[in-house]
Amino acid sequence: MQMEQYDREMCTIEERSAQSTDHLKVTIVAQGGNVFSPIFHNVQGAGCMTLTQSVGGANLSECEARDMTSVMTEYKESVVSMYAYTREYTSCPGEHVLLADRYVDPLIIQRHRVKKEREKEMCSKGKDFFNLRTYDTNQSTGIDDLFSQEDGPNNECPKAVILQGNSGNGKSFMAQKIILDWAKGDLFAGIFDVVFHLRCSELNAISGDISLVELLNCSEEMTQILKDKEKRVLFLVDGFDELRRSLPEKALPIRVDIQAKPAAILSSLLRGIMLKESFLLITTRSTSTKKLGKLLKCPQRFTEIIGFSEKGVQEYFQKFFEDKDLSNQVHDQVKTNEALYTACFSPVMCWLICNVFKQKHNMGTRMTSGLKSTTSIFIDFVFILLEHHCQDLNQTEQFNMLKNLGQLAEEGMLKGKILFERQFVPEVILNLVGLPFLCTFHHREGTHVKEMFSFLHLSFQEFFAALFYVLLDKAEAETKINQLLSSVSDLFKMSKNSHLLPVIQCLFGLSNKKVINLINEKHQHVVSRKIGSLLEKWMHTFVKNDMMTHFSSFTLHCLYEVNDKNVVMNIMKIWETGRAGVNILLSSSQMTDYRAAAYCLQFCRRIRSLYLCASTMQTLKMMETALSKCYELHLTVNYVSDDDAVYLISAMGKGKHLQCLRLEDGSLSDHSVQMIMSTLPKQRSVVDVHLTVKAINHNNTEILMNFHKCLKASGQFSLKVATLKNQEESLCSHFAIHNYNLYEITIKHNVVESSVKCGLALVYLSVAFDSVISHNDMKHLLRISYNLKEIPSVGRHSIRFDVDSLRGINEEDICSLSLFTDDLVYVDGVILHLKLKVHSSSLQDAYETEFKAILLQLSLTFPPMEGATVNWEVLFKMSSHLMKSNQRTCFSLDKQMSTIFSVLQSVPSLTEVNLHLRSLPENWAAEMIYFLQACSSLPFFELRVGNGGETLGMIRGEALRSSDKNSILSFGCRHLDYHDYHGWISPPGYMAGDVHSVLPCITLTITNNTDFFNNSWTTFFHHYNQLKAMTELCPEYDQCLDGLLSVMNTIPALKEVELALRFFTAHVASSILQLFQTSSSLCKIDVMLSRQIRRDRADEQNAREDWKSFQSDDEGDSVYSDISDSNRSAEFSSGSYGTDVEDYGDTVYLPRQLSLNSEIENNDLDLCSELRVRKNARNECKLSLRCDGSNPDTKAVFAYISVIVSEYSGDTEIKWGSFFQSYYETKGLTERNPYFAEKTDALLSFLHVVPGLEEVEFGIHSLTESWAPRILFLCHANPNIRRIRLLLENAQQNDQDSACSSLTIKRNFTDMVTLKIDMLSITTIPSLIHLKLPCSEISNLDGAGLLYRLKCLEGLNDTSQEYNMQLNELISFLRSVPNLQKLKLHIENLTTIWVKRVLSLKTCHSLRKIFVTTLSDDMLMEEAISELKKNWTCQECVVVITGLRCSNPTAKCSKQNWHQECNKNMKLSFCGGQYSEEPLMYGQRETDSESEECKYYTFECYPDVIEVDEEEDGDVFII
Repeated sequence: MQMEQYDREMCTIEERSAQSTDHLKVTIVAQGGNVFSPIFHNVQGAGCMTLTQSVGGANLSECEARDMTSVMTEYKESVVSMYAYTREYTSCPGEHVLLADRYVDPLIIQRHRVKKEREKEMCSKGKDFFNLRTYDTNQSTGIDDLFSQEDGPNNECPKAVILQGNSGNGKSFMAQKIILDWAKGDLFAGIFDVVFHLRCSELNAISGDISLVELLNCSEEMTQILKDKEKRVLFLVDGFDELRRSLPEKALPIRVDIQAKPAAILSSLLRGIMLKESFLLITTRSTSTKKLGKLLKCPQRFTEIIGFSEKGVQEYFQKFFEDKDLSNQVHDQVKTNEALYTACFSPVMCWLICNVFKQKHNMGTRMTSGLKSTTSIFIDFVFILLEHHCQDLNQTEQFNMLKNLGQLAEEGMLKGKILFERQFVPEVILNLVGLPFLCTFHHREGTHVKEMFSFLHLSFQEFFAALFYVLLDKAEAETKINQLLSSVSDLFKMSKNSHLLPVIQCLFGLSNKKVINLINEKHQHVVSRKIGSLLEKWMHTFVKNDMMTHFSSFTLHCLYEVNDKNVVMNIMKIWETGRAGVNILLSSSQMTDYRAAAYCLQFCRRIRSLYLCASTMQTLKMMETALSKCYELHLTVNYVSDDDAVYLISAMGKGKHLQCLRLEDGSLSDHSVQMIMSTLPKQRSVVDVHLTVKAINHNNTEILMNFHKCLKASGQFSLKVATLKNQEESLCSHFAIHNYNLYEITIKHNVVESSVKCGLALVYLSVAFDSVISHNDMKHLLRISYNLKEIPSVGRHSIRFDVDSLRGINEEDICSLSLFTDDLVYVDGVILHLKLKVHSSSLQDAYETEFKAILLQLSLTFPPMEGATVNWEVLFKMSSHLMKSNQRTCFSLDKQMSTIFSVLQSVPSLTEVNLHLRSLPENWAAEMIYFLQACSSLPFFELRVGNGGETLGMIRGEALRSSDKNSILSFGCRHLDYHDYHGWISPPGYMAGDVHSVLPCITLTITNNTDFFNNSWTTFFHHYNQLKAMTELCPEYDQCLDGLLSVMNTIPALKEVELALRFFTAHVASSILQLFQTSSSLCKIDVMLSRQIRRDRADEQNAREDWKSFQSDDEGDSVYSDISDSNRSAEFSSGSYGTDVEDYGDTVYLPRQLSLNSEIENNDLDLCSELRVRKNARNECKLSLRCDGSNPDTKAVFAYISVIVSEYSGDTEIKWGSFFQSYYETKGLTERNPYFAEKTDALLSFLHVVPGLEEVEFGIHSLTESWAPRILFLCHANPNIRRIRLLLENAQQNDQDSACSSLTIKRNFTDMVTLKIDMLSITTIPSLIHLKLPCSEISNLDGAGLLYRLKCLEGLNDTSQEYNMQLNELISFLRSVPNLQKLKLHIENLTTIWVKRVLSLKTCHSLRKIFVTTLSDDMLMEEAISELKKNWTCQECVVVITGLRCSNPTAKCSKQNWHQECNKNMKLSFCGGQYSEEPLMYGQRETDSESEECKYYTFECYPDVIEVDEEEDGDVFII
């Protein structure tokens, strides 16, 4: 043997302790070359050694020399013969069907569905159910992709794939399909060399030892393939959840020919110990997925089969029924039943429903006649699954399983639960292996994963809940059912417990005699016949109480489910003779509603009222009997042709009160219209008739007019054209005439040709007459409308018409016009609305006009009579010039715009003006401010600029519901919402929750009747445009904003300012505060930082190119080439002309409080997110700033700071710029930062010297003990401060570093200071500590030590030894507080242990008062009160205890029964051996008798939130 032929040779030694530990078998495997001679096969060597040589490329023995290809061919042929056919659930011996005739690809997803997704899917039905699966349908994984490479850096193929699915979802069917398609060469060709199929249910029957080779029944040749590591082998392990044996973890076989227990072989295979290189596809129900995932080898892939998609259901119907027409007919029938159609997502239910319809077809009966009820189909489904998935359970065990499942379903329905956590599922259910009716999934909550259970769908849970009542013993069943029925005994309970109605409906179905017989037959359980009597009696009462008036559909379905002629006749008789009679509303798309109604209504003699909406004539024919019995009819048919007209007339009958007849989507001829209208006089009355015709002409309008003349009562009759094509042949697209108060004719033209050569292109015309006009007048009106030339000269009370094209003499189209009047209850008289828009003959023209015309729309609202003196001709002419012009600005355009404003000023009682300009020059903007001042009575004005959402608006006077003394000016986004002519807008706070499309965004509030216009407004808009153009922060930004604020300072009577900015620097904050201090009228400023969401590069580039094209068009126009520099002003627009790109709405700005999928962080140079400044009547100012965001680089130490400063008249100026700069320098710092102490102390040092500082409030992210000495020193350093409050920004996050949730220090006017500390959790006792001591001692208090001891109590159980030790440490610390005057504690129950702690405070000789308050539901224990009475002898200190005390000496109430009437809220006082008690009202708090003088801060225009401090000094603060 040559040396080069051993390059890839390797030797492995395997040790096996079979009979002797000394026996070794050595296998030498040579690969990569040819072995010429000799070849040894099973040669015995010396000693205990066996030498086996298997050489690739060597010649095999005669047995092994057989062609492996033929072996594989034989194996595949045997697989095809075994798996090509399948038996159905109802197949008799010898019956089978081709697998291909039943198999449809189900939906397979590669993800774990979340809790909300499952809840939505479970509660949805029909079309909504399948729509929720649209994403899964688009993302469904094919069978051939189950072993595809993962997307990622490793590109690994999974070794094991878990295919999870609920019972009946087709897992085993798919496994059979996979091995069949592989054998045929249609699947996994070139991927897997051989596929084996293992059914776990078959392993349960094998008791002895067996090898994998024997298990698979492999030939010797197939065994060699199994052993060949080069072969890619796939094992299909089907029904892992059906395995009834535990899988061992040790002593597992490592070779395919070693015998062991079947469970050990499967365990070795799944874990990858045996055949490590093989692949696995394991199907299982969801109840076993977690167990399977833990023992499978890796890499793994999880998939879930979730049943059929909507398309899959239809495909299954087509395969089941050979006749395509029959398939479509059955599918359409099932689709109209939401419950059945939803259940079709399960392949088993799909087969069951198809089988029911197939039996009906074979019997020659109509598809809709005698169709099985929904409940009966569900019971069939349950018994099929029991028979085929629970074979190892006897009848008693199956019965108990159904009963336990029913109990779980019933408890869930009563509590409104559809998902169950594991602890709520009975153990007897959890112990059942492979339970077919429950599914499970794992829901992740934070770091925990919970196992959740649910039924297959809410419909199944409702069914099982009803089944539970039926399976109970007779007495218990009656009790339970009575409780269920009483929960929906009146309207209030019915609306509250409407989710229980489907359960009751299923109960009626289960009381059906055939269903009862089936249950009794299957389980030898005698279902009480009295259940039916009980339900019938309840339905009698239900109907007598007129409950079915609101729940008629529910009533009909219950009767349809029970399907008992005598029961239905009795109920319908009671219903019919009731006070309201039989009133039925049928407008659903579900055919089951009509089927149930048709079945029940055949047993009544008279129907008071029937609202019927029939989708087809077939539905109408189904309801034929009911139609003949109704007294009042509302009938809508979605499609009626000429052929259906005769049957329609017959079905309507005669002698009815026809309230409405509506025929939609038809195409009736004039003859059919004549037939229908000629039969209407046979009815007792006719109110509304709406017909859809082929074309509207003089004939059918004359038919309507003639009938209208004969009509005595009021009504409406209309014609509508069926299709767009027919509109070209019609006089109009819609014609209506009615006479409710006036005789009114309405004519509509939905499509108006742009080629019409006339002055008016009429779209809508509505004319009201005092009396009926003649048919000739109506013909004239139609002809005028059709010719689009003029409005008829007839007397009218109100009119509306829309004109698509308004043109002057010898001029082209200039605009569209809409003119209409309204007679509203909110105003006196009639209001006229006039709207002019740019005319566009096509979509392309509309796009071009939108980018070129200066004026796009003008809309006015005013009284019509007073507007008659206005020079409308000048207004139309000037508007038309601006609508045709594509120039930005010039002298002539400025003059035209000035003329328009002059005309508008001449309109008396003008109530609303709306303008839409493509762009707004600064001089036009300033002129509009002058116009707003001149029109001092105009309630609402709005100017839209471009398409980016930018507006300039004003609202004032009575239009402001909040105050009629102010006017509000808005620049930027549309924040003013004027509800047309109702005289009010939404309350102010215009920017708080809005999304900003323009920045900066400004709102100014000005006192009415002031001259707010001056020459500075042009400068204002100049700076405003510059700020809009600055998308990056630069030095010029601060300068421009200073200029803008300086103009605001010149506005007289300016009261409020709201700003939304793109950048917010410390300089900007200083400038805003400077404005607030220098403006005497200003009492409120709100500033908000907003961020921009960038549009993508493609949109930005397109906009840039459009803008450049527009610029080139302007430059090429020589008409305006001599524009002076003074008229080349910048423009107030959504995209400034100083920039390259005009914004057409792609950019959106979000306020800091909002987040769109991701948090919007501050820039490095931004000071904060919000700044608020307020001033009250005493000139006290409140300054608040907040910095949101979680980015460590920009997160501020202080989430917010609020200060209140009294009026200050000293010479020293407060340098707030230093304050803002110090605040800015704290951003990004943590307590571990070496500069933390220096920067925070610098900020606090500023507050030490602020004169007039009265209140400070801080919000911080972590309230550690290191903050206490800083805050105490601030109180000591600045004696003017009356209140300091330190709050944990988010106490809900349970910050482990924080010692408490708040720390408050208050200084009163008696040189005393109080310190209040709230704990992080109310479960930490004491939950509140309140100290009072002299101001002089504040510097001596060890605040850090106090917070440290409180922190040690967090999370401790109050019964633990550690808790007692730490609490004793705290009490000892409190006794040592220098000159402590008062102590207040919030505790739980007052026990003897707490009394001992209170008694230990005697040694604090400075104490004068001790308050101990229990929580709301905690008690004052009698033994504790007795001990306190006995031992509190201190004369100088009063102990006051408040809480619940039991007044019944024998009751001995505790916390568990605190709500008993004998427990009263009491105040107990102890002093020097004396004792007193007095009752407290519920919710009353004990207050300190030494109540300090309170200071009430009210800040005008700052009503957002009022927070009342809970302590006894009663301060009220406006936040």
